[in-house]
Amino acid sequence: MAQAGTVWVDVRGDMSKFASDVAGGAKKAGASVTSALGSGAKTVVSDLGTAAGVTAVAIGGIGLAAVKTSTDFNAAMSGVGAVANASAAELESLRDAALKAGADTVFSASEAATAQAELVKAGVSVSDTLGGALTGSLSLAAAGQLELADAATISAQAMNIFGLGGADVSHIADVLAAGANKSAADVGQLGDALRQGGLVAKQTGLSMEETVGVLSLFADNALIGSDAGTSLKTMLQRLVPQSDEAAEAMKNLGLQFFDAEGAFVGIDEVAAQLQASLAGLSDEQRQNALTTLFGSDAVRGASILMEGGKAAVDEYTAAVNDMGAAQRMAAAQTDNLKGDIEAFSGAVETSLINLGDLSDSALREITQAGTGMVNVFNEFATTPAWDAIERNIEGLTAGAGSQLDGAVKLAVLLGSALAALAAAVILRRRNTVYRRLVEAEDLDSDADGVPDVYSQG
Repeated sequence: MAQAGTVWVDVRGDMSKFASDVAGGAKKAGASVTSALGSGAKTVVSDLGTAAGVTAVAIGGIGLAAVKTSTDFNAAMSGVGAVANASAAELESLRDAALKAGADTVFSASEAATAQAELVKAGVSVSDTLGGALTGSLSLAAAGQLELADAATISAQAMNIFGLGGADVSHIADVLAAGANKSAADVGQLGDALRQGGLVAKQTGLSMEETVGVLSLFADNALIGSDAGTSLKTMLQRLVPQSDEAAEAMKNLGLQFFDAEGAFVGIDEVAAQLQASLAGLSDEQRQNALTTLFGSDAVRGASILMEGGKAAVDEYTAAVNDMGAAQRMAAAQTDNLKGDIEAFSGAVETSLINLGDLSDSALREITQAGTGMVNVFNEFATTPAWDAIERNIEGLTAGAGSQLDGAVKLAVLLGSALAALAAAVILRRRNTVYRRLVEAEDLDSDADGVPDVYSQG
């Protein structure tokens, strides 16, 4: 049979309403689900959105806190490095020590950095600071409930007065903490007394333990702080007669505070001689003798030594020579919620510093780049081109009207400034690239008179 022709049939689905039908179905399904779950589902979704927002804000806040904390700490460490004239390696060691103090004690890393600065300013070397001075100061501050910087100052001054080293600061802390624990004085008051009388005590021949022991004895007899130090200083100076009258009184009483070779007999022996020589006198005679020998100020300290005698001096000296006293007192002082909170705060600060350090380099580069761009603009603002922009603004804004005149001027100025800044940045970038090309072309590393670029094969 003959074929008359071919018929093409185009069979395809009509998709024109498919998308709208799917959307409508989804909408109905969503409505059904919402209806089935009720308002609880809406509340859950809303709460999830709120929680996500709060979390985002919290994370952002932590990030900002980390950056600020890290920035402040690094600035403090830069200050330590400056006053200590520390090398890069020494500064890194000081930084690690401060961070460790912040993580392990009730003090923050920033407080530890401040203490390091105080130690160094007081003449403590970096090696002594790392070798025990900082650790001793931490113990003393916690034991005496002092500001860490104050404890560092007291420790450093005691170390310098008695010619000790950084490794001895822990012992200094023990002696001062024990003195405060066994007398009416606190660590701060003992520090004040040492400032006034410590140097003369050392020059006379007293050890640190004997000096703090005597000051503790004074404190239990209402002679405290700088007053106690001044009285001790003057009393020790007057062990050498200051007048003929004093020399005669000393001879008549049989007092001899230095041996035939001029060596000091010891503070306990001074107390023993005063007690023995003045015991048989009447009250009036005793008072006259003490005033003649020591004067109106030092008579207070001399009277306490006379009353206590050698036994009291030896007792207080032994009491303050208590190894581990500072750490025991610090543990007792911080064994409470306040101490726990302070330890937690210090650990959190250290964590924020570590977190902030992650972005420190990048943020410094961004800030320095921004400063460079601003400086480019500032340089451009001193060129004749900038003067031309200022001269043309009046002409460009003429006729704008009094109300719009200021706004138009500002818009023109900002537009011109932005264009100028962009041009300046591009030109500087171009100049930098060209300079590098020229430097590469001129480089002659083998000094053969032919630039490397031309001698390469």
